[in-house]
Amino acid sequence: MLTAIIRRNQIEITRRFQIILDDVSLNPLVKLKYLISAYIKFCLEFEDTYKLYTKLCSIEIHDNRLYEIIGGEKYRIFSSWQDQIETLISEGMISCNKSIDIIILIWHITHGYISNRISVILSTDKTSYQVIHSPAFLRLFLNFNNSRLFHSISMGNEPKTQTG
Repeated sequence: MLTAIIRRNQIEITRRFQIILDDVSLNPLVKLKYLISAYIKFCLEFEDTYKLYTKLCSIEIHDNRLYEIIGGEKYRIFSSWQDQIETLISEGMISCNKSIDIIILIWHITHGYISNRISVILSTDKTSYQVIHSPAFLRLFLNFNNSRLFHSISMGNEPKTQTG
């Protein structure tokens, strides 16, 4: 029963993602931003399901792809994110040769952010929260113009800082 609820929500988030993915006017970076924003909004709208998801789901990596395992079934909800990252890498917008490194980083940051928002939201109108109200969060990993950070992470080095 619980996994059926999660499966239903997986279908809904996939539908929302597809609307973004079908918009040919968006470049891969904008699509990635919109996909992540849609996911965050969805999780905040369905807070109880998100909590259930985090209890029942495990994450596994197979063939450099991130999979969610729910009730013994594999899902690729985050594959659309990884596809956009791979396009950004191929276009030279991210100087990293392993999209899995970036998707894992984004996955952890996003879920940490969602968990934190759920724990601190005091308003009864949780769906009115807009991701855009947190520009520091978005800049942290959605502004890929500073891609040296991701290259350093994928190489296992700490990013170099510049002094003025």
